[in-house]
Amino acid sequence: MNLASALDARVNAGPDRIVLHAEGRTLTRGQLRDAIVRASTRLRDGWAVRHADRGAYLGAHWSRGMCLFFALALIEAGVSTLKPPAALPHSAPPAATRRRLRA
Repeated sequence: MNLASALDARVNAGPDRIVLHAEGRTLTRGQLRDAIVRASTRLRDGWAVRHADRGAYLGAHWSRGMCLFFALALIEAGVSTLKPPAALPHSAPPAATRRRLRA
């Protein structure tokens, strides 16, 4: 079973079950899966992220970071988290969160 199959199995077992409460939002399993699939499609088709590429996340929105982790895993790319220095604001500028890092 790969990650996509495992994700689908969990969603099919209860698509309306609440899976995440964060940042003033509540997401069901189905909504989270849809967000992950949209993100992986954008990464793959829009930004040409491929197998074995690496991505990084810098930001305070941990639900978006979690979505990015799963989206990169679906296309078999790696991911790293970057801990912002204390001097940075909690939200990184959008351009910083979209950059793709290569080895």
